[in-house]
Amino acid sequence: MITNTILLHLTLIKDVGPGTIEKILVAQKSTDILSALYQMTAQDIAFHCKVSAALAKKIYTGLADKTVLEREFCLMQEHGIQWMTCFDGAYPALLKATHLPPTILYFQGDLLTDVPGIAVVGSREANDYGRMVIKELVPPLVDHGFTIISGGARGADTMAHLACLEAGGKTIAVMGTGLLRLYPKENIRLFDAILDHGGALVSPFPLLMEGVSGNFPARNRIISGLSKGCIVIQAGKQSGARITAEYALEQSREVFAVPGPINDPLSEGCNALIQQGATLVTCPGDVLAAFGYFVPQEAEKVEKSVKNPVKISMPAPKQVSLFDDSKLTDIQKSFVAACRKPCSVDDLLELTGLELFQVHAVLFELQVEKLVEQNAAGLYEVI
Repeated sequence: MITNTILLHLTLIKDVGPGTIEKILVAQKSTDILSALYQMTAQDIAFHCKVSAALAKKIYTGLADKTVLEREFCLMQEHGIQWMTCFDGAYPALLKATHLPPTILYFQGDLLTDVPGIAVVGSREANDYGRMVIKELVPPLVDHGFTIISGGARGADTMAHLACLEAGGKTIAVMGTGLLRLYPKENIRLFDAILDHGGALVSPFPLLMEGVSGNFPARNRIISGLSKGCIVIQAGKQSGARITAEYALEQSREVFAVPGPINDPLSEGCNALIQQGATLVTCPGDVLAAFGYFVPQEAEKVEKSVKNPVKISMPAPKQVSLFDDSKLTDIQKSFVAACRKPCSVDDLLELTGLELFQVHAVLFELQVEKLVEQNAAGLYEVI
């Protein structure tokens, strides 16, 4: 545990990441060096750990300050947050096998390391097409025992987590912030629901770290690293979802992409991935077959012919109660009133004057309370 504590302390020092820690360990060919770090001078650290003088000084100064470490421990205890190092036996094996896995993982809930995970990622601007695809793909994956892993962001990530919960599955959100700085704020209820239904929130970052752009590539590497495969739905040419897929390729994971119109910027990344060899996905069977599951096409066709396409992949959802529906806010009531006839997101934007993320947040709340659902045309209507 002493070694684990020193590793945690090192990760709380600015500019000390998995690469630096690996360099320290490789230089000494053992974790034994860690127990001696607190007694070393900056010059000793530079010499024995093979790091620059500037970095050695940061390590020396950081280790001399125990208050940061003590605060982290207090916050974890206060908020019920757990942590592990990449040397712990419980550390996810798939992630550990990647190049430079995060030294520390903070988490709440159950990491579900004994259950296969699959990443479902896409654009923050994902639209009704993306939502329809996600509702088509996610429930069969849940039925076949997969945990859905995504990044907790607006758009496709939120849709993936929600579709999993509605299908009665468990989902993991990998955050680009510390677990006490969850982002985006409008997804706090979603994050609570993930924990309430047996999933987990995961982060490699100190608890109070805010979301900055440099965090998200590391977050994306963890999403793909935890997963056996990565499904990309509606991704721009330079999007984070496309980057996650590239990490998945580097990690020898299966990569799947849902095609889209050639003139849609949200489809450029997916179409490019397919050109590069990603598996083209048009139905759940395309994904399941890659993992050895046989899904007869004829059975799929029969099922689709007798059921609403959206309902096929959305078996009787379990109740995911996030608020008391007897205490709807005025804006929630206005949404219910508007959806008494089928409404698109654009209709609701025009009607309410809200921002896109606010509209999605309200729709999310109403869907999980089973007050509003999306029909086969992608429109929202009262159940």
